[in-house]
Amino acid sequence: MKIKNLIKLSSIFLTFALLNMSFVQVASAATKPDKILISQTVINEYDKYKELVNKSDETLIKEGHSKEDIKNIRSFDFKAEFQKKVEEKAKLDDDTLLKSGYTKDRIKIIRNYKGTDDQIYALAAQLWLSTYIIDHYKSSTLSYADLRTDWTWTDCPVFLNTDLLAAAWSEGMYYQSNNSYAVANYYSQGIPYTYDNSVTLTVQPNLNTGASVQIPLAQWKMNGNTFAKSGQWGYQISRQALVNELAVKVQYGHNQWSLSPSVQFSPAPSLTFSSGINIEATNDVYIQYM
Repeated sequence: MKIKNLIKLSSIFLTFALLNMSFVQVASAATKPDKILISQTVINEYDKYKELVNKSDETLIKEGHSKEDIKNIRSFDFKAEFQKKVEEKAKLDDDTLLKSGYTKDRIKIIRNYKGTDDQIYALAAQLWLSTYIIDHYKSSTLSYADLRTDWTWTDCPVFLNTDLLAAAWSEGMYYQSNNSYAVANYYSQGIPYTYDNSVTLTVQPNLNTGASVQIPLAQWKMNGNTFAKSGQWGYQISRQALVNELAVKVQYGHNQWSLSPSVQFSPAPSLTFSSGINIEATNDVYIQYM
């Protein structure tokens, strides 16, 4: 299909701190790339964990956490769990760590690890969440947008529960299951990370307001445990009507405490994760003049 008029793109980059950048790009059928990055977020697992534990009990209760959640939050020893991971890395030689993506500076931290906040922050897993537009089209009888959201963990995170990836959208668009897919790519939990297998994930549509994907982060196997290091969710949303603009909010919820993670959708577009889903990487998408 031919891309008409103007696409307004908004990108959000978080690499240890938030940096916002907005730009406008024009594309034609002759120059249209396979995909256009429209929003990207990077979060640090330890940074978001500290944000959580520094909240008061009253604030956590207002946010929907139960007393049992709060008890787990206060009793969990992140530093002790993280130290186990660092000790495993310290057993590896520099060449193996370099081939696994560790810089010389990070290897130096591993060799001189004392468990300080700065050291944990520098070595903690980062989550990259990126949303692309593949295509979009409008007419008086049909409008649609093809989007794709990718996630990648730089390291195996401390919390290995079932995460949630969700998208909410405006204009009453409907999720088209036949033109959509979701897959998680599992890698060994031990360094060097090696690819093991890919698993098709189930997408749960929520009428014409959004959809969500549950991501079991860990696979427990006889020949070694694996985790969902990366994945993709390609989704088409459409409506049999003229749609001139579209807003989409994509969020990745990292599950630290919840046994039954869930998400609720509300108009305009908006979504809310259940208590226990404490880390959210957000991509905001706006397509003007569909």
